[in-house]
Parts: sequence; structure tokens; C-alpha cells
Amino acid sequence: AQHRDFFHKVPQIDCHLVAMAFDYLQRTKPSIAPSQYSSNLLFCCLYQESVDSAKLASKLNSLWQGSSPLNIMVQINTSGEESKSGVTPSEASGLVEHVLKNCPRLKLCGLMTIGRPEAPSSQPDFLTMVELKKNLMEQFKLADDQIELSMGMSSDYVAALQLGSTNVRIGETIFGKRNYAK
Repeated sequence: AQHRDFFHKVPQIDCHLVAMAFDYLQRTKPSIAPSQYSSNLLFCCLYQESVDSAKLASKLNSLWQGSSPLNIMVQINTSGEESKSGVTPSEASGLVEHVLKNCPRLKLCGLMTIGRPEAPSSQPDFLTMVELKKNLMEQFKLADDQIELSMGMSSDYVAALQLGSTNVRIGETIFGKRNYAK
């Protein structure tokens, strides 16, 4: 639903636009239709930011028909909140290994988290991601520019950027609060 809201609002923006499209795929029937993302955009980078299991990674790998690999980020649940998806930081290595060894149609581009709301100024969730990135780079011999960090939203993106985030989700800042009553 989020990407649909975005694409309805795209014509209202009078500028050159670079977009990153992502949404949480349903586990029971994931599907990918790259052409649906390009109708109103000059340039579109496709990412799937919510890969949180080997099963989902394998399903995406089998479905992807693009001419180049699908960029993915492994979703990490750094806050431990049950309401959030993602592998625990201790499970991240196993999922990254699965993607690198068993999913040739996927390209691991980074790690994604949604930090806890009203986090302390020390940003423990973001610091966990910084440390996890460092450890995974060492373990899998990956260069710094191979693993991006997607963390930070409209309320905490400044702290996330200061800690090395390369992708932030600031839709609320741009488009206003979403109306969930629809």
C-alpha cells in the first residue's frame, strides 16, 4: 500500500525524481512486477528492503525475472519489538550467508531497520546496525560500499545519517501523516 500511495502522489511533484520502491511482500503469494514501478518516474531504483527470512529470499530469487539482480536489504529487528519484522542481529549472518550463496538473482545491498519509537539519544538500534555491518563486512569480506544502511525515519533521520545511514524513510516529512482510516 505504501508504494501505491507514493505513485499516486508522484504527479504532484514538479522535479526530477529518483525513487526507491519497496514494500513488504506477502509470504503466501509474493510477486514482482518491475514494470509497475516505472510509469511516472524518470529513474527508479528497485529495492526490496524487507527480506527477513531465507524462505522469502529464496522465493524472491525464484520469481525475479529482471535483466540484472534484484537489490535487497536484509531487515534486522534491532529493537526486539514483536510488532516489527526482521531477523535478530544474531540471526543476520545466517540470512546474509544464504543470500550470498544460494540466491544468484539477488544482490545484497545492505541492512535495514526501523528503530524503536522515541529511542534514547544514544540510538542503540542504529549503533547495533553500525556494529553489525562492520562484523558482516569482515565475515564475508565485503567492501564498505557494498553494504548500505537503511535506518531512520522522519522523526530520527538526522541521528541515523550521523551514524552512517545511506537510506532514510522520510515520507511523512514529504507527504504528511498517512491516513490509516481508509
